[in-house]
Amino acid sequence: MLEGHNGVIYSVATSPDGKRIVTGSNDRTARIWDALTGRQLDLMDLSNRIWSVAYGPKGNRVAIGFQDSKAQVWDVASRKQLAEMKSPGYGTQGAKRGDFIRRLQPG
Repeated sequence: MLEGHNGVIYSVATSPDGKRIVTGSNDRTARIWDALTGRQLDLMDLSNRIWSVAYGPKGNRVAIGFQDSKAQVWDVASRKQLAEMKSPGYGTQGAKRGDFIRRLQPG
């Protein structure tokens, strides 16, 4: 069981290798977990409610879609934001939209 969020978890994604899970919540945090143990590995305290999350194809980048229609790409290891887009609909499905997922491809 994944314990730590203080709000509703709106989105869950598994890394391509199946070893990690990313969750996004209305508590404005994205958390990365060990898929086997359920232990929290990382916490990203962000500025808006998260509605969608997705891993890049290599598992080293995470896309996050926010309530305010923004979507961002983050490098997992460095915790640095690599890209941001704003468009209607990015909040609910932003992390999974094809035009945004292309930004995950290099990683």
